[in-house]
Amino acid sequence: MWHRRHRERWSHRNSGRTPRCSRRRAQKTGLHCKTFGWLKILEHLFKNKLEIRNSLSQRILNFIENVPFFPLSTDHDQTFNKLALEVFEWQFSFNHPYRRLCERRGITPGKVNFWTEVPPVTTASLKAMPLFCFDPQEACAIFHTSGTTLKNPGKHYFYSLDIYKTAAMRWFKEACIPQNANYPFLVLGPTAQHFPNSSLGQMFSWILEEFPENNTCTAFTAQGIDFKNAQKFLIENFNLSKPVFILSTSLALLEFVDYLAKLGSGAKLIDGSIVLDTGGYKGRKKNIERDEFLKYVAKNLDIPREMIFNEYGMTEMSSQFYESKFIRKKYNTYKKLAPPWLKSIACDPLTLDILPDGEKGLLRHFDLANLDSVAMVQTEDIGTAGPDGIELFGRPTDALPRGCSLLAEEIIAATKQED
Repeated sequence: MWHRRHRERWSHRNSGRTPRCSRRRAQKTGLHCKTFGWLKILEHLFKNKLEIRNSLSQRILNFIENVPFFPLSTDHDQTFNKLALEVFEWQFSFNHPYRRLCERRGITPGKVNFWTEVPPVTTASLKAMPLFCFDPQEACAIFHTSGTTLKNPGKHYFYSLDIYKTAAMRWFKEACIPQNANYPFLVLGPTAQHFPNSSLGQMFSWILEEFPENNTCTAFTAQGIDFKNAQKFLIENFNLSKPVFILSTSLALLEFVDYLAKLGSGAKLIDGSIVLDTGGYKGRKKNIERDEFLKYVAKNLDIPREMIFNEYGMTEMSSQFYESKFIRKKYNTYKKLAPPWLKSIACDPLTLDILPDGEKGLLRHFDLANLDSVAMVQTEDIGTAGPDGIELFGRPTDALPRGCSLLAEEIIAATKQED
């Protein structure tokens, strides 16, 4: 935990201005304005900021790499809470728009004792301003949301991808793929090469990098799906008696299965094959329910329904939920399960008050891997949350829920306040 004076030095009230440097403070830091000048002082303070971040980053990485998946002990829950409070203090100190929101609501790190008390931001807020603990120009990666118009996407800024990659890969391997598996991968979704601003594309590319010896077919580019090449890849592996792993968006998977159905020749998969889909069906003329989707895909790919897994994630977060055969078997839950570094609650749609476990409301997530943006994310997804995972029930059909709308307006208003 760092001292309050670090926050004062980098207070949002000094952002973009010459920092106040009294003689007393200069003596404390060993810096003298006349001798070193303001640039040296700023360099010293920035170094302190990076030291704080790197220390916290390392402890989060240690937790992600070493925490047992489930069941969690009281010690692990306490470690999560301690790290969550430190992440909140870091973001309160250096994420200036977020700090203004917290101050507007009268919530500071000293008043928060549990992670559920940390103020959230809405997913819509990422469209209004950069919510980042550094200057946006210092970001090593910026991922755009896909659920908004291309003119004004939400943006998630990353100072480093280390935590994001570690979190994504450890949970994917636990939830979705058997140990020592050697699957050929068919990708019917974005990759970093073709979609550099897609967080899903980055994750799919990391998966391929994690298994470099595996045969891969990427049949998805900016021009759309390469149906013929994808079908050829599946037929070749079927003839070799090799199970395959299909990584796909839900919509691309539907379009590919439509293609196979129209040909009247489904592409059979060898036993043990896995299909992982993610996202919704936006862009499809006719709505389709999940159960109907599973039946349709299973029939045309000749794969058991239990081998069609689902990922739930969003650009605004760095960790994912999975629903899979392996999760059902290991952890005895049919819900979408998150890793131990991501926790969820449901909130009242009107007031955003926290609801008891199992009660339906708007989902809110605290993601330790969101170190340099905002860890507490308020979504517009309706669902239930509890220790055994989350259930999703879609989104409101009308406008933004009132609670989310007010919260989005609040953070925008907070950033317009004069210092």
